[in-house]
Amino acid sequence: GMQRSWRSLQLLQRRCISGTVDSTTIYALSSAPGKAGVSVVRISGPEAFPAVSALTQHRTLKPRYATLCQLNHPGNGELLDEALILTFPKPASFTGEDVAELHVHGSQAVVTSVLDALGSIDRCQPAGAGDFTRRAFMHGKFDLTQVEGLADLIASETQEQRKQALRHYGGETRSLLQAWRQSLLNIVAHVEAFIDFSEDENIEEDTFQEAVRKVEGLCQTMSEHLSDNRGGERLRNGVRVVLTGNPNVGKSSLLNYLCNQDRAIVSSIAGTTRDVLTVDAELGGYPVVFVDTAGIRFGDAVGLVEQEGVKRAVNEAKEADLRLCVQDAADSSSWCSPATCRCRATNLPTHVIMNKTDLASPSLSSNPKPPTASGLVHAVHSISCTTGAGLPAMTSSLATAVAQLCQTNTQHGPTLARHRHRQHLDASVQALQRALESRDDCVVFAEELRYSLHQLGTITGQVGLEDILDVVFSDFCIGK
Repeated sequence: GMQRSWRSLQLLQRRCISGTVDSTTIYALSSAPGKAGVSVVRISGPEAFPAVSALTQHRTLKPRYATLCQLNHPGNGELLDEALILTFPKPASFTGEDVAELHVHGSQAVVTSVLDALGSIDRCQPAGAGDFTRRAFMHGKFDLTQVEGLADLIASETQEQRKQALRHYGGETRSLLQAWRQSLLNIVAHVEAFIDFSEDENIEEDTFQEAVRKVEGLCQTMSEHLSDNRGGERLRNGVRVVLTGNPNVGKSSLLNYLCNQDRAIVSSIAGTTRDVLTVDAELGGYPVVFVDTAGIRFGDAVGLVEQEGVKRAVNEAKEADLRLCVQDAADSSSWCSPATCRCRATNLPTHVIMNKTDLASPSLSSNPKPPTASGLVHAVHSISCTTGAGLPAMTSSLATAVAQLCQTNTQHGPTLARHRHRQHLDASVQALQRALESRDDCVVFAEELRYSLHQLGTITGQVGLEDILDVVFSDFCIGK
């Protein structure tokens, strides 16, 4: 499926290059639906300006200037609204086509009537999801990483997510991948020339050795980028923080405090959280997904529903990035020891949280030493959800831990925000490694480089043989 969609993408891009892009004109409400002061209707395509002309009784509009016009239905002349109109002649527009924007009053009745009027015009049709951005991609305004950056920017909820999305949308990833792709293209072109013309006196002897050296360097750089400990993906999807601990130690109260909302069931009956609850929240500008696991109880008292919850809890703990192990300071039997802690996932950084310190004996609460598996415990916090003691200190410590999980080892350069990018980049690096292993056979070497190039191109949406040919012809005057 993936291969096929890429092939159709290539064909589409090639069609665009030869100038036969969609001849239809699309229109849609670009601002959020519902009541507002202003709503923006966007139109793109060859009929955009004729359509506006039909709605404004052929007013002449100065490009890129806002003009106040009455909008009338082109069919029956009925007055629809008074609007500000902007026109952006191609190619300097969002999509690369003629684009018009109608800033109308944000009432649903007005918007509907304007969209209906546009629908009555020939060759104008409602846009599907992402159509404007797709046309921008087709006209070379963005590559795929920028398209995804735009989607992430629109979806961003925390400040750090916004910053990462803007870096992608601004083309930071695109520039980096372009640079890698360009070096690889040059290497491939030289290797192909070496294979085809090595008998010829025009090709220097060490062309191939030079290519191998360059591939080694590129392989190194790209591998470093992959070992970024997945910070970019966490920042996009949220850091998963799992709360574990025995029933009724206060996991739900803690969760409610961290999310400032009564989300979990808070009651004093053991085992009331029967399921895995996930709550999206924000800590210090970073997105967090809190996963509250069912209070883990074992033995005869456990009902079937609860057993299912327990099974899920153990799985969630394995998937998480950070674990909060909540314990009841007043009840040492609730303490998590390596023997009883069934949900201890391997190598998960853990913060132990001693709750209910207001109920514990003074000696205990001042000096909690829970018998926890050592090594993984990054911090122990004494708190009370009832009195609020210790909560601010715990929160800032967690915020720091979350921020670190979203950092990447590569201090500079763009992050990998999507699983798709990581997969293709990984495949590309592996191909380079295989190429280096088979350096004695220059034909296999070239084949692996081409595969690596294809994987890189797949990230940005540029895949094609013409590129290699272009370099061949510009670098070598074959047949002089």
